[in-house]
Amino acid sequence: MSDLLRGEQVPPRPPLYFFSHWHLNAVRGGRWKAHVDRFPNPGLRELPQLFDVQADTEESYNLDDLYPDVLERMLGLVDDFSREIKSQRQDAEARARS
Repeated sequence: MSDLLRGEQVPPRPPLYFFSHWHLNAVRGGRWKAHVDRFPNPGLRELPQLFDVQADTEESYNLDDLYPDVLERMLGLVDDFSREIKSQRQDAEARARS
């Protein structure tokens, strides 16, 4: 915040991941949010979806066809994070049971 008040460039925030239990539902990076699942409602299959959450706070307008490069980048974040979480799941569940 102090960088912003001094007029300096603010470093980008890391991606934010949205989960329901162990199901990754979405990732937000900057102004973009990509939905990859709607757990616990698996019947919604029009995925993935891409939203500009600065311009469309209600996430009403899927922009995946207009910004395929952004969607590809966001799906890369999903893939990377999914692998990281999968590698840690067994240990995390063991810690939760102890």
